Amino acid sequence: MTEKFLLKYFPPARMAKLRNDISSFVQMDLETLYDAWERHKDLLRRCPHHGLPLWLQVQTFYNGVNPSTRRLIDSVTRTKPTKSAGVYNLDAVAMLLT
Repeated sequence: MTEKFLLKYFPPARMAKLRNDISSFVQMDLETLYDAWERHKDLLRRCPHHGLPLWLQVQTFYNGVNPSTRRLIDSVTRTKPTKSAGVYNLDAVAMLLT
């Protein structure tokens, strides 16, 4: 039943295009980090059975952003997580993923 649904609404040609859109993600000119991340998540939502592990999703996004955005991400993720009241604060990348 699942296979029939996927074939009807996600034919092979459409699946190939959606996967290609995800793997070739590039941040647009003047697009903010937030907007780029939302657009990347939207691409992933359009193809819910893309089969990409989380690490590859993050890597694809990171590799697709422009150098200034990459520097921003790098500067934020260099901070060490702090521990307060027995709970570790999430780092910036983990916060992006939620």
